[in-house]
Amino acid sequence: GTSANVPATVGTSGAWNPPVMVLVGTYIVITHPGYTLSSGPVGTINISTNVYAAGNLQQGTTNVLPAVPTSVGTFYNRAWYAVNNFVYFSDPLTPLTQTNAGQALVIGSASEKVTAFAPQGLSTATQGVLAALLVFKPNSIWQITGDYSLSNLALNELTASVGCSAPRTVQPTPVGVMFMANDGIRTIPVMSSGVSEPNKDVLFPFFNCTNPSRACAAYSADTYRISLDTITTTDVLGRFEYWYSFKTGKWSGPHTFPADTITAFQNTFVLSVNSIGAQLFQSNPFTSTNDSFTENGIPLTVNMTSSLIDPNPPMSEKTAVEMTAAAVYGTQTYTVQILDSQNNLISQTTLTPINTPAVWGGAGLVWGAPGLVWGSAPYNSSVAPLNFPVPLVFKTCQIVLTGLSGYYFRLGRFDLRYEPLLYTGAG
Repeated sequence: GTSANVPATVGTSGAWNPPVMVLVGTYIVITHPGYTLSSGPVGTINISTNVYAAGNLQQGTTNVLPAVPTSVGTFYNRAWYAVNNFVYFSDPLTPLTQTNAGQALVIGSASEKVTAFAPQGLSTATQGVLAALLVFKPNSIWQITGDYSLSNLALNELTASVGCSAPRTVQPTPVGVMFMANDGIRTIPVMSSGVSEPNKDVLFPFFNCTNPSRACAAYSADTYRISLDTITTTDVLGRFEYWYSFKTGKWSGPHTFPADTITAFQNTFVLSVNSIGAQLFQSNPFTSTNDSFTENGIPLTVNMTSSLIDPNPPMSEKTAVEMTAAAVYGTQTYTVQILDSQNNLISQTTLTPINTPAVWGGAGLVWGAPGLVWGSAPYNSSVAPLNFPVPLVFKTCQIVLTGLSGYYFRLGRFDLRYEPLLYTGAG
């Protein structure tokens, strides 16, 4: 690489076409917004010779690509390049060679460019497992099946009303290809050629994304996680992460680590942040005793806020004098606050460990010692009372728990015994 053939550095804010790298044969193929037609709009690294070069898709001596591609995908061992609403595809295993002029498809109208590619495994009742290449535009999604050399190349429009302007959120998962549409997180299922409705558990952050092309996501270990610039339900503007657990079918977030890149690595994730140079962060979806609960040198904290609780009868004030929390207790003490619908503090107390959890094999542990349970000590749930200094009087309320993160702590459910009062309050 030289200053003449490597892509120019681009800014870290504003809309962009994210760099993409795919493997085609022995070549890593690179598209990048910093390339130019004169320098070569596509980069390649031959992994058999470790040689980098920049060039154009060639049909003999003719340059095929009329502009710098916005993305590149791979299908049937070919490189597929997105230029505006066209996709140009190479010969098999030779990503910068195109033999025939017909190796191109028109993807919808010229008013919208192609934003992303994604491989799709298709499972049908009659034809078994097939393969396809998904092509995303801001307001439509297309599907390519077959191959040019097999004379069965086909282009189908999956939807003309849903698309993706966030290329780095398109991620294959065991249930299908997930992506951020303009109205939430959708899925193209493995067993279907359609597109799902937005996941209804969390919607607000996704359709309020302020810069979709900067959003990024990855899938690993039963978790789809996405980082984006958005507004939370409490009107906080910033970069936040949301995690979707396939096992529970629920979202968690907002998480506050401002990841600008997320990639899956084995059964975990590796992240980077534009504002923190020359560092990579490992972020495990499931904790272990080897984890340290710090983020860039700062102790990691928990801030759990429930949704607004509105018990019956809906119009009356209530009073509660008993409340409990089920949890697997760690070594930290947590603060529990009860807020009204206007975020005013009603009262607060502490959630204190009942006992310190023991791990089998730890120093000084003796077989049969009290409280030592084989293989399950860190996971035994206990119910503890929450003793507030005054009765809780509310119409609707929220529960907020804050404190330091730790390996053992698992939060379960809150229960309260309340009775309605004979008047209607304002909060």
